[in-house]
Amino acid sequence: MPLRKKTLLCVTTLGLISSCQSTVFKTGGGVSPLGIKPDCDNSTHICKTKISEVHQDDPGDTRVRLVYDAPAGVSFTNPARGVEVEAGGAEHHVHVFLTGSQNFECEWFAKKKLFGDNGLAKGYCYVTFTGTAP
Repeated sequence: MPLRKKTLLCVTTLGLISSCQSTVFKTGGGVSPLGIKPDCDNSTHICKTKISEVHQDDPGDTRVRLVYDAPAGVSFTNPARGVEVEAGGAEHHVHVFLTGSQNFECEWFAKKKLFGDNGLAKGYCYVTFTGTAP
């Protein structure tokens, strides 16, 4: 049976943690089901995720990928970027993977520093789009 680990994924609003969801993923991370919509701005033609964070307090690492679907009337395009706003530990990143014109994945990765700082990756992903968001 694969090892399981508890991962804390938090969403922040205006610099304050507004909600945290404790989720159990198989070791090595997990991918969310489809259905999450990013926030899209028609004036800039940018869709972005909410600022979220993962924590790794035990030895090892945590990798969480969430899949975002395009709203009606929108097609995702490059450039796409992951933006880290706060980080800690041995390794950490926020990356985006454009998986097609209708989906992208945002990945948060954090690894605890051996005998040191806990792992933290806090940030968001964005992609440009064509079309008009609802």
